[in-house]
Amino acid sequence: MKSYASHLVILQSIRDVMSADLMRRHQLRCSACDWMDSAVLKLQKDTWTSEGTGQGIFFSVWLGEKDLQAGRFNYNIHALKTGDLPGHAVKPREFATAFREKFEASGAKSNWPNLSTDYGRQTLMQGWMPLDEVTFQQDVEALIGRFVKVHQVIDALLLERQKRA
Repeated sequence: MKSYASHLVILQSIRDVMSADLMRRHQLRCSACDWMDSAVLKLQKDTWTSEGTGQGIFFSVWLGEKDLQAGRFNYNIHALKTGDLPGHAVKPREFATAFREKFEASGAKSNWPNLSTDYGRQTLMQGWMPLDEVTFQQDVEALIGRFVKVHQVIDALLLERQKRA
């Protein structure tokens, strides 16, 4: 049994409870799985990818063995292969810069614990939270709530980069 198995069960429970509402209200698809030796929860819109969950733009929360030992879990927004998004003309480095500028201008950055935006074009932002077994589920749900508030920045940036017929 993997050391993070109980956390994967919690992430799957969050998915089961929140998935329908996230899809109905925000068109955000929610998945939870064991991936790359970590328990992972991902949020992504179908319009943010051409290849399915794990490509394009997505928000994720994860923890693996090293994270458990360090007493923390991670979150980020990734933008992988954004130059390949159908119907869009996205320059990945410029998109990352534009996201960070709008994200910081919105004042939302201060609401994310231990956050850094000092990454290349594929990681738009990344942070971590202390792992408290008692509050893990509520902490992840709070991060999802924060992401829901900023996901429209991604929509707006993609709309600006939509190819016109």
